[in-house]
This record gives sequence, structure tokens and C-alpha cells, in this order.
Amino acid sequence: MIKHIFQYLQGTALFGTFFDGGDELVAYTDSDFGGDVNTGQPTSGVLILPGGPLVWYAQKQRLVTTSTAEAEYRAAVSSIDEIAGFDVWAVNSECWTSESQ
Repeated sequence: MIKHIFQYLQGTALFGTFFDGGDELVAYTDSDFGGDVNTGQPTSGVLILPGGPLVWYAQKQRLVTTSTAEAEYRAAVSSIDEIAGFDVWAVNSECWTSESQ
């Protein structure tokens, strides 16, 4: 099994994801209000693109919201959390210089 893993890694060493969108992060969010008929929980979707898809997911929100605006707000906050985490990683890994922030 280990031998197969190393063969796979060796054969895919040059594979990767490349982003050509510059330094700008673009985030899209959406949610529905009370999407789950049984629990009333809304579903949020997040897509973050720095020239290519970096983060994408759809999931139920933890709380039942009282309006569409609240559900949309919670989806936006989720994307901001993701961007903040990516920003910390990018700065620490020197993907971005201080000039590009």
C-alpha cells in the first residue's frame, strides 16, 4: 500500500492548481431562508476566487434565522471568516508581499 502511495505521489509531482487572477480575492455568497423543511435551517453557499476556485461549499447554517436578510448576513460572515483565514495563510507563506495587500 505504501509503495502505491509513493508511486502515485511521484507520478503526480508536477500536478497543481495555478491561479492567474492577481492579488484580488472575490467572494460570492448566497443563502435561502428556511431551506430545510424539517428544521427550518437555511443553507449557505460560499465561493472564493483568487483567479480560480479556492474555497467552495454549501452547508446548513447552525441557527434558524428569522429573515432572509439574516440568512444572507450569516452567509456573508462565513465568507469573511474564510478570507481572513486565507489572508493570514498567504501573508505567513509569503504568497503576498506587503505591497499587494
